[in-house]
Amino acid sequence: MIPVVREQLVKTLEQDWGTYVKRYRFLPENDRRRFLNAQGYTRFADLLAHFIAWWEEGMRKGKIMLEDPGFRPPEYDVDEFNARAVARFSSMDEPG
Repeated sequence: MIPVVREQLVKTLEQDWGTYVKRYRFLPENDRRRFLNAQGYTRFADLLAHFIAWWEEGMRKGKIMLEDPGFRPPEYDVDEFNARAVARFSSMDEPG
């Protein structure tokens, strides 16, 4: 496993993830649709729900790992996890 350096993480969050929505919105509509289809989603809000849910899960599990180095995360049904994430955020509007 490649070690994560704090500075690299901050840079990635600021320069890549920090501009993610802006870069998506810059795409022409047909490229947006193609991109979402390739990711397996029909709405950008659903893709963001996926990111948020996995981020939250990672933060929870990361905290547990810090407290218990022997902790092993559970196996995930990824499709089910993502479906629950999309359902959880389904009422969120998608600004134009």
